[in-house]
Amino acid sequence: MWKCIFGVYFLTIILLSLIKVDSMDSMTALDIDKLAHLIMYGLFSWLGCKAFEEFIFKIGVIGVILGISLEIIQGYCTTYRMFDFYDILFNIIGSVIGIWLFVYSKKK
Repeated sequence: MWKCIFGVYFLTIILLSLIKVDSMDSMTALDIDKLAHLIMYGLFSWLGCKAFEEFIFKIGVIGVILGISLEIIQGYCTTYRMFDFYDILFNIIGSVIGIWLFVYSKKK
């Protein structure tokens, strides 16, 4: 069951990262965008670890590669999205937090 949930969530991140979104107030959008990246990739890593407990490190690597790849695709393959280094940073931080939360919850 967790593998199916993780697979659907994986595809959802790809879809949400590549669809066109309406522009918002730049300051509000900036705050919400970075928080969204943190939560999305934290949940991605947590779900990945839950689905594939034996591959925790690999889930982290996949999260980092996915976050970097999608930002590059946004910047160079779409006309309605842009590359943002800080999005990558928050993707990585979110992935690390998700893995940490999973590992921490297993120790209790």
